[in-house]
Amino acid sequence: MSTREPRELLAVLVEGDERTVAATVHLGDLIEKGAGAEWFTYGLAVTGRDGGATKHFAVRFSGDQRSAFVFDFDSNTQANYDGSNVDVHETSTVARFPDATLGLNWAGSLSGFSTVEGDDVTVEAPVQVLKTCASRARRLPALPLEVVAGDVLGGLVVRPLTLPELDASRLEETVVED
Repeated sequence: MSTREPRELLAVLVEGDERTVAATVHLGDLIEKGAGAEWFTYGLAVTGRDGGATKHFAVRFSGDQRSAFVFDFDSNTQANYDGSNVDVHETSTVARFPDATLGLNWAGSLSGFSTVEGDDVTVEAPVQVLKTCASRARRLPALPLEVVAGDVLGGLVVRPLTLPELDASRLEETVVED
């Protein structure tokens, strides 16, 4: 997958604990609107009980550069992360946001979004929140996942991509459902 051209955002898988958030965006075909774009973004929007935005976790691609950021609407602040926190795979991109939390102590919602040069392309992509074991999150990097079957409404079948530091016994298919 080339990071130089925007692709369709299919779904977002998110995992987090009290110290970090990892988001995996699953991508489809190239989008027509993105031809020749200088920059584009994939992200996770967190909304509060009132429907207003509270945080955006996002990955931005600009030329050969990639970066991640968290924008907090309540405090009007942004935390920026360099490209070392972003891994690009064939059908997905994984972003890690150290020292960030989702803040899921509310009755709001999560949705995936994508933009091309600031214009909305996708505004409500489905999001799956994966249960996180805090002790595992400290030892392992975010797991890049590949969607292997299923539809978004009925759940996604995903498998972790092979990483040298992972124990082979952890590389079993997992069904993630609503």
